[in-house]
Amino acid sequence: MKRMTARVGIVGAGPTGLVLALLLARAGIETVVVERRDGPHRAPQAHVVTARTMEIMRALGLHERIRAEAVPMERIRNIVWCATLAGAEFGRLSAADFLTTDAGPTVSTAFANVAQNRLEPILHAALATAPFARVAFGTAMTGFEDGADGVRVMLRHADGGTGTLEVDYLVGADGAGSTTRRLLDIAFDGPALINRFLGVHFEADLSRYTAHRPGPLYWSLGGGTAGVFIGYDIDRTWVFMAPFYANADKLEDFTEERCLRLIRGAIGDPDIEIAIRHIDSWVMSAQVAERYRDGRVFLAGDAAHRFPPTGGLGMNTGIADAFNLGWKLAAVSRGAANATLLDSYEAERRPVALVNCAQSLHNHVKMDDVWRAFGIEPRNLDRLSGLLEGGFGRRLPRALVRGIMAVLTRGALRHVTRLRPGDPTLDALRPTVAAAIREQADHFVCPGLDLGYVYDLGAVAGPAATASPVATYHPQAAAGARLPCTATRDGRRLHDAIDPARLTLYAPLPAGDWQTAAAYLEQAGWPIVAATAAPSDPARYCADLGLAAGDALLIRPDGHIAAHLPARDASAAALRDMLAALHMQPSVSFDRRAPACYEETR
Repeated sequence: MKRMTARVGIVGAGPTGLVLALLLARAGIETVVVERRDGPHRAPQAHVVTARTMEIMRALGLHERIRAEAVPMERIRNIVWCATLAGAEFGRLSAADFLTTDAGPTVSTAFANVAQNRLEPILHAALATAPFARVAFGTAMTGFEDGADGVRVMLRHADGGTGTLEVDYLVGADGAGSTTRRLLDIAFDGPALINRFLGVHFEADLSRYTAHRPGPLYWSLGGGTAGVFIGYDIDRTWVFMAPFYANADKLEDFTEERCLRLIRGAIGDPDIEIAIRHIDSWVMSAQVAERYRDGRVFLAGDAAHRFPPTGGLGMNTGIADAFNLGWKLAAVSRGAANATLLDSYEAERRPVALVNCAQSLHNHVKMDDVWRAFGIEPRNLDRLSGLLEGGFGRRLPRALVRGIMAVLTRGALRHVTRLRPGDPTLDALRPTVAAAIREQADHFVCPGLDLGYVYDLGAVAGPAATASPVATYHPQAAAGARLPCTATRDGRRLHDAIDPARLTLYAPLPAGDWQTAAAYLEQAGWPIVAATAAPSDPARYCADLGLAAGDALLIRPDGHIAAHLPARDASAAALRDMLAALHMQPSVSFDRRAPACYEETR
């Protein structure tokens, strides 16, 4: 039996778990990640990396490597609706109108389109060279014991051996089917089954149908089944998603031959060369865990929330979970904060997940408006599929149910299937269809959700900011909001001046009393440092955010504003009291352990 020890254990080496491990390693906190898979994900999976997530990657020094793997901006400029890729185009959203939204002056780096199977190797490579951390692939958690002084995790290795991992805190970042959540008996709030989907990862050259309108998403509505093509690398790498009905089909029914027919039908080219790499299914849910914590065990990422993919919010919400929890675990582990700081994780992150979950579900439901523009009511198919998957359907042979659904689906889509370029019917429908497509913009343009969410409970002090609307980000300098970024006089970005382990006192205009107070408390062992970075235009920055001369902001390591400090209150005593209210304390001695220490035991 192998025994490992560390400060923090993480279950799951997806993006959330890896980012959390990197954040903890950067802070000098010994961390072990256990992952039952034998390596990174091989299928593309998630692909939208939002501006806020790219800011987190910038904080880890990885944004340039990720940008190098991203699809060039000029190749993700269209979201297309069509009968088939080779058939009539019904309309498109031109991303040229909103691609620059995320790259404004208040953001340190723009969003990127990177497949998860390209993102994860970058995170793994960074973790492989990081001190104080390691990933144990082929290692499954089978249980844990949460005690007063730590958590003892039971492990099973791929070679059949067993072991333990002893940690101060455990984080379950082990996906939608989280073993951690199940062992904690934490329920999900929200619908567990909205739809079932087939996902086929394939390689093909579709340039003859996409080169004139390159983009990441192509909805094909008339190829015999309604589905969407996701272009991860539009030269070659694609996934085709389509709904399927569990009583009519099982995953094993989708043979490679059948999937080829589906994909070629949706392309509209029966002879195109396709190489299928992977066939899988998944269930669309809209759920948030009722709790994010039980004792010394936490949930993060998909273990804590499951969203419809409409909006690309799932992976990004999980990475933001890691950014929030990482600095808090590090501060508590180093003795720079009281353990009560950890209570703020759920208070801050669960409300964000609830909003993102609701928006993702809204995006999914709103997509039906495009169908309705053609005179199709998709809910009728959903109701029928529910009937067929219920008691009535179970009394029928699966082959018959499959035939019924195929006939009804083709019937529902017949209006779309028959449309051709130049068809007068299509011309008559275009205004209605175009209007329905324009109304999908919030699905793809949501900087308010990405950058403008606010923590109004937790490790913040003073009147909280107001959350931004979905489609518009409003920069604010109030408690709970993300610090708006700007260029600095030394040619960097303001976010680069945020300390990764301590609270940062930041004064865009001179605030000598606050800066003196911060220097005094830093010398006394409090986890605070005064930043010296100056905006390239301090007066404009302060005017835009309502900051007066002598005011300061207290910035958390995750870039959110803990407090707005007015000049009239400046003193070491006031700053000390503020830090104490935020659960901070002077650092005590830090007993560093050997990272991921192994001991052989009988």
